[in-house]
Amino acid sequence: MADQRRCPIEKIQTDMMLDSSPEKLWYYEKYYQKKHQLPHAIVVDENKQLRDGYISYLLAKKYNVRANVCEMISGQPMRKIVKGIHVKFSDGNWRKKGNKRYVWIYTLKEPVIPGDILLVKTKRGTDFICVESINSAIRMFLTQAVANNGLPFEIKWVEHNPYTAMSEEMMLEKLEKSRVSASKDNYRSADAVIADMREKYGI
Repeated sequence: MADQRRCPIEKIQTDMMLDSSPEKLWYYEKYYQKKHQLPHAIVVDENKQLRDGYISYLLAKKYNVRANVCEMISGQPMRKIVKGIHVKFSDGNWRKKGNKRYVWIYTLKEPVIPGDILLVKTKRGTDFICVESINSAIRMFLTQAVANNGLPFEIKWVEHNPYTAMSEEMMLEKLEKSRVSASKDNYRSADAVIADMREKYGI
């Protein structure tokens, strides 16, 4: 993960990006004007080539604002992840059904911003969620790997089943299983994994 001190906006390469539709640009710009926040992080590879967040890049340049710039290795798969909470429509308003947060892989082409209401698939059928944040899978992977001192198993699980929600309890259960596995010496140290990644990708 990086910020503009390591990758200034001016050095980001955008020659491989396609022009966004006026409707999509308007949708995201309206969100920025209302919240004064960019809708998505900007993702670049080791060559400073833009991989995701083109409209956030355009808005950052237009309004001269600081952007959250994340780095990844070119060729790595990347998925857009939405995190949200289940809601229901009652008395003319959307209301929370609980406090648990869930994550889904977002595969639609339509733009998505925090506050949007989406119809998603769950273990019990379909339900509505209110989007709280949008991230790229590679960003979540690195952040949670550091936080958990290992690989984020829940992200692997979501990629195998992209339309199934995972509650915080399910994540904790998977972490507990990993601790049991570690107690049996069935693990690799984080230092060894990082060393292999650095050797493989030259980082």
